[in-house]
Amino acid sequence: MGNEGKLAIITGAGRNIGEAIAHRLADDGASIAVVDLDQGRADKVAGDLLDKGVSAAPFVCDVS
Repeated sequence: MGNEGKLAIITGAGRNIGEAIAHRLADDGASIAVVDLDQGRADKVAGDLLDKGVSAAPFVCDVS
């Protein structure tokens, strides 16, 4: 059972636990919406995922 065909929207995905979760779900087949306060961090993580062949896009958002 994987996450193929699913979209994971991960807040705080620009670093630390959020980034690790993004990579883990991507490894399991999910597409990833990389959401973070910092555009540069979101871009980097999304770029890393894209380099692995994962469908990913960065978004800037404050969910507080």
